[in-house]
Amino acid sequence: MKHRILLITLFFLSTFCVGQTPEQEKLDKWLSKHDIELNKPVAPSGFIQTTDCKSRPLYRMNRGDTIVLYHAGSSIAQDLKTFKKTVTDPDYNVFIFPSKTQNNGTVIVNHLIKSTFIWRNDTLYLGDDYNKNASEATGKALSDFLNKRITQEEYRTIASSYVPMKERFKVIYYTGLFSAGRNYQFTEAQNFRKESIVLVNRWLDGELRMSEVNLKTHTNGRYRFSGDMSILETTNCYEK
Repeated sequence: MKHRILLITLFFLSTFCVGQTPEQEKLDKWLSKHDIELNKPVAPSGFIQTTDCKSRPLYRMNRGDTIVLYHAGSSIAQDLKTFKKTVTDPDYNVFIFPSKTQNNGTVIVNHLIKSTFIWRNDTLYLGDDYNKNASEATGKALSDFLNKRITQEEYRTIASSYVPMKERFKVIYYTGLFSAGRNYQFTEAQNFRKESIVLVNRWLDGELRMSEVNLKTHTNGRYRFSGDMSILETTNCYEK
């Protein structure tokens, strides 16, 4: 037992010591000097700011039967030199924000991405502008940047050249969809990509009937929503 306690104590001591690197101390001092807070983005005008089930920022705007969300997207580690450029970006602390610092002196920068839905006649539609070729090219550029084969400026140039296809709306849910089972295959008339969907979980939250589903698609397909769509998230909080 004493041996076990000693090992645990050494583990926490080593973790503490590793966390006090000169690089992180320098970064934290710079953040403090410039009054930069972590995880404190502010929603743009017209959006309601809340958090998803993982406590990540979530912005929502309702326009008639259209629901616009900005939700958790990609994250990237930036050194102080790079982060100093990030804080000058017009989207900084709105759609781009720092979430945590690391003991190697880098800061994790999170990006919020946009999804547009239509909730009409008990049917939920999702806007889809995915361009596979452009997405793969952007992904390769990101890998090259992370591996220091290209500069951040070169990566941004490639990423900004991404041309999405014209947005098309596809059905991803409707009331009664899972009445015959937990799996459903959409027809092309419903969903132009002919995707399928799985009911992951369903539960009551007070008076709200909640569902979490997994749309089998080209990207993250987990959605969590109430029956009236007053709650709608692009995240997963239940294991399949």
